[in-house]
Amino acid sequence: MNAAWEELLAAWLESLRRRHLSPGTLAAAERWGAMFARLCDIHGAAPAAVEPSHLVALQRRLREEAGPGGRRYAPASIAQALQQVRNFVRWLVERRVLLIDPSAGWVLRRCVSSPGQVLTVAEVTALLQAPDTSVPLGLRDRAVLELLYGTGIRRGECCALDVQDVDLSHQVLCVRRGKGQRDRLLPIGETLGDVLNDWLQRGRPHLVRRDGETALFVSFLGRRLSAPAVVNLVRERAQQAGIEKLTPHALRRTFATHLVERGADVRHVQMLLGHQNVDTTQAYALVELAELRREYERTHPRAARTARKAPTSPFPS
Repeated sequence: MNAAWEELLAAWLESLRRRHLSPGTLAAAERWGAMFARLCDIHGAAPAAVEPSHLVALQRRLREEAGPGGRRYAPASIAQALQQVRNFVRWLVERRVLLIDPSAGWVLRRCVSSPGQVLTVAEVTALLQAPDTSVPLGLRDRAVLELLYGTGIRRGECCALDVQDVDLSHQVLCVRRGKGQRDRLLPIGETLGDVLNDWLQRGRPHLVRRDGETALFVSFLGRRLSAPAVVNLVRERAQQAGIEKLTPHALRRTFATHLVERGADVRHVQMLLGHQNVDTTQAYALVELAELRREYERTHPRAARTARKAPTSPFPS
C-alpha cells in the first residue's frame, strides 16, 4: 500500500475514533478499509482515481476468494465489508480527495442473518433460579443475570456499573459511557430491584475487601467483575439450568425479543438498548423515562415484583 493510501486510511480511522465508536466497529473499519486500499493499489488506482470498477472488484473478491483460514467470507462479513468501504469512499468525497462518488447508486442488500439464540420465558425462569442465593456468589450471579435480562445492557456496561449508578428508591439505573460514550437512564423493574437490594445488603459486603471499592459487581477476590468473568458466569449458570452455549448477548437479545413480542414499541426498545440511531432522544431522558417505565412494566415478563415484600432500599432519596 503506497503512502497516500496509508495516510488517508489513518486519517479516516482517526476521525472514527473521535466519534467514540466501539472497538469492534473500529477494527472492522480498519480491516476492510485496508483491504480496499490494497486492492486499489494493486490495480494502480491512486485515492483520487477510484472508480466504480474498483468497488465491483472488491465485491467479486469477497464473494469468490477465500478469506483467512481458507474459508469463504460469510454473507454478514461481506455486508459489513461493503458498508465500511462505502463509508470510507464517502469520507474521501467529503474531504474532496474524490470529486465524484463512485459508490453513488451502489445498492447494498441488507444481510438477513439468523436471529440468534432467544430463550423462552420458561428457560429464563430456570436460568434465574439456578444460583444458590444462600451464599454471596449466588446472590451476585442472580443479580447479574436479572440485570442482563431485566435491562438488556451489554456485558461491558454491566461490568462498568458502580454502586452509585443504582437508585433503588427511584427504580432507576444509570448506564454511563455506554457504546459511543453515551449515558442513558433505564427503569428498574420491581423484581430486579428486589434482587439488586439483596445483593447489596447480603452479598456484596461479604466479597468487597477494600475500602472505597465502587464496583457494583465484584469477584470472589473483591475486585471489579471482568467481562470474561460475566461470560463464564452466564455459561455456567445456563448449564445448571440445562441451557447450552448461552452468552450475555443472548440475554440482551432475549430482553428485546420478549418486549417486542408483548407489544412494546420498537422505538422504546431501541432507547432501552441504547442504539445509536436514537441517541438524540437521550437528551430528553428525564422526560422520556416515565414513558419508558410504563412501556417496560407493561411488556417485560419480570417487571412486576414477586410475591414477597421488597426490602428497604439502602440508598437515600
